[in-house]
Amino acid sequence: MSKTLVIAAHPNIAQSAVNKRWLAQLRRYPERFTVHELYAAYPDGKIDIAAEQRLADAHQALVLQFPVYWFNARLNCPCATATPTTARCLPSTPSTATRATPKPLCRR
Repeated sequence: MSKTLVIAAHPNIAQSAVNKRWLAQLRRYPERFTVHELYAAYPDGKIDIAAEQRLADAHQALVLQFPVYWFNARLNCPCATATPTTARCLPSTPSTATRATPKPLCRR
């Protein structure tokens, strides 16, 4: 049977009713799921990349669980409201010459 690694990256699992319940249910099946909470494993924020790679390599599937508000990070950047001529974070309309090379969203 294949085993799935669930990496939960939530800054406060105890405050998240849905995530807390979901992870508790997954932990009931340790033969199928490994639950790995990044904030609990690395409270200082210094992630051991080699250890994380070994953990991922030891599993057949990977699920990344993180707060949806992380997708809004670009909106918090002051450049997001810039005009097209002054934008530093928003990608410019690609010309035919640069179409194959996408620009980064933020250059800060």
